[in-house]
Amino acid sequence: MAFPHLASSSNTSATPSFAFTMTKTLAHNNYPILKLQVMSALRGAQVASFIESTAVPPVPFLKVEGDSKEEAKPNPDYESWVAKD
Repeated sequence: MAFPHLASSSNTSATPSFAFTMTKTLAHNNYPILKLQVMSALRGAQVASFIESTAVPPVPFLKVEGDSKEEAKPNPDYESWVAKD
């Protein structure tokens, strides 16, 4: 399977952006080095956690302690996670 070019154009949003170009064809003999390069770029852009099998999103709402009549509040960490995802 060949990946001629992987690239992400920069944008003006608050989320991290990066540009990455892969110029080699993926093969059994070069998979480890290409994986290292791609993962390095993803970690640098702080988005590697989205493709790791251990990634777990934060809870969407914060638990309300005490009075159950109070509405649950949105979790800002979840909103940030969704925006990056």
